[in-house]
Amino acid sequence: MITTRPVQYRRMTSDEVLAELRLFYRDWAFSEADIRKYVSPEASLLALARCDDEIDLADLISGHGLSLPDGEWSANLPPARTVGDFCEAVASLTEVPVIESVTILGTPCETAGAFLTLKQMLTDDGADVSDIGPSSDLKAAVVEHPDVFRRFRLATGGQLPMLSVWNPLEVLGRVFVLGGAALLVWALWRFGVVWNNPLGVFGLVVLAAGGGLFDYACRHATETARIAFGDRNLTTFRDLIHAALGRPARAGAA
Repeated sequence: MITTRPVQYRRMTSDEVLAELRLFYRDWAFSEADIRKYVSPEASLLALARCDDEIDLADLISGHGLSLPDGEWSANLPPARTVGDFCEAVASLTEVPVIESVTILGTPCETAGAFLTLKQMLTDDGADVSDIGPSSDLKAAVVEHPDVFRRFRLATGGQLPMLSVWNPLEVLGRVFVLGGAALLVWALWRFGVVWNNPLGVFGLVVLAAGGGLFDYACRHATETARIAFGDRNLTTFRDLIHAALGRPARAGAA
């Protein structure tokens, strides 16, 4: 049985980028009418950038695995530039892995091909895949190499839902740090010193606790982080591969 092979890549198409762009704006709760108006090849990129100042198309890099040319999402672009131009620029820079079947005992197997493609992508990203099999848990690999799974998703034609990775302890640590810092600033402004008033001392404690919590969350991200592929319950590599190929999860070997 083939255990490794180079990953083949192809250039993304502008239509695929447009589909990702529409998915991105649906996630931002845009109506279908607004998507048809603003997220179409002939629409003005400047109008799209201005329709919601809180949205930064650069989020496509981390959220969707796409490669953006510098400045292409800037609100300062001339009005003549279109969403279609933007999609072409992104497509020219984004490579999508190609999922190919492998032959096992004379029979082509797409499931095994997809699994080997993902394993090789992880290897190319520096992961140790020696212990990864179809029934292996996904979480550690996803937390440590999220961009690999985002690029792999692009090869599934929309079958695999969007990946979300978050760490509740890290978020809580940030809240504590910001809260403690705010209390310290208030104590300095109100009393001129920190250590002679209860709120200042409490702010120091909260700040220290938040820093410790944040550090713990970062050092133990594999245990404390959470992952999700949309609303799909995918816990093993087998689950992921079958979802990527549009098949229900099953207990058979990949």
